[in-house]
Amino acid sequence: MEQNFANMQQHFQKEISVLKDIITEKDSKISKLEETLEARRTTLEKANERLLQLEVRDRRHNLILHGLPKEKRGDSLEMKVRS
Repeated sequence: MEQNFANMQQHFQKEISVLKDIITEKDSKISKLEETLEARRTTLEKANERLLQLEVRDRRHNLILHGLPKEKRGDSLEMKVRS
């Protein structure tokens, strides 16, 4: 009976060890996914900033093409960017 108990205890310890390894592996994968997600967020933020810069440049260019008075260009552009 004691031998059976010892065998069961040893078996459960092995199972616990395997489960701990699985959890560690999954935690590692989650950490890598979080790092990837953060990198993609940063890339997206930079792309959005660049897009805004290009839109502002395009609006300025359009204002120049339409011959608006120079003193009104800044105000019109600021109003468009704010909206």
